[in-house]
Amino acid sequence: MRLATSVILAVVVAVPAGLTSRWRTEAVTVDGLSAEWQAPELLDRGVTVGAVNDGEFLYLVVSAKDPESIAYLSTGLIVWLDPGGRRAETFGLRIAGVEQPVLPGMTPIAPAAGPAGISTTVLDRFDVLGPGKNQRRLIDLNPDLGIEIASSRAETEVAYELKIPLQKTSSRTYAVGVAPGRTIGLGIATPTAPVGRGQQPRLVGDSGFIGGDPWYGGGFAKYREDDGKRKPLEIWTTMSLASGR
Repeated sequence: MRLATSVILAVVVAVPAGLTSRWRTEAVTVDGLSAEWQAPELLDRGVTVGAVNDGEFLYLVVSAKDPESIAYLSTGLIVWLDPGGRRAETFGLRIAGVEQPVLPGMTPIAPAAGPAGISTTVLDRFDVLGPGKNQRRLIDLNPDLGIEIASSRAETEVAYELKIPLQKTSSRTYAVGVAPGRTIGLGIATPTAPVGRGQQPRLVGDSGFIGGDPWYGGGFAKYREDDGKRKPLEIWTTMSLASGR
C-alpha cells in the first residue's frame, strides 16, 4: 500500500529564561539514571534538563515524566550545543531511542542491569550533526573522545545522560568549543519520525508500540504508521556554564 507523504514540521519552542550549570563537586556516573540529579530545571512540554560542569567536561541529563513527553523522547534525542550562545545548528549529538522497560511477560534482549522496572543502555555510538546543514556521521565511542552517553526507560520516565568535552584537543575532536564560565546555546530536539535507516515502522500488538531503535534496531517508540502528523519537538534556550567553585 502506498502511503501519502506529508511534510512534518517541528514544534519550535523558545525558552526565554536561560539554564545554569553548577560546578561539579562530586563524581558523575553516566549510566542513564536521573535519580542522583538534584532539581533539574523544567523547560517546556514536560522536558527537564540538569547540568554540571568542571574545567574539562559538561554533564547533562535530559528527562521527561509525563506520557506525551515520554512518547517524544523515547524515539531518540538530539542535543545542539552552540558556543556562540545562539541557535546555530553546527554541532549536535543525535542519540538512539531508549529501550522499553522490563514488564511482566516480556522477554527483551538482555537489557543492562539496573533498578527493577528500568532498562538502561550505555551507548557505544552516536551521530554527530554538523557543521554543515544536513551533515551527519556515525561515530563509534572510545575513551579518548571523552564523550559518554547513556539512556534509561521506565514506565514513568525517559532519561538521557551525556558527558561532553568543553574544548577540543588532539583526541577530543568533538566538543562544545568554550571555556568554563561562558554562555552557550542549547537545543533539545527529537527526530522527525522514529523510523530506522531504510526501515518502516512495525506495529507490535494493540498497544501502539513499535519495535526497533529509531536508528540501530533496539528501542521502542510509541508511534504508528498512520501518525504522519506527529511533530518533532525542538526547544531552544541558553545555558550559563559555571566558572569554578
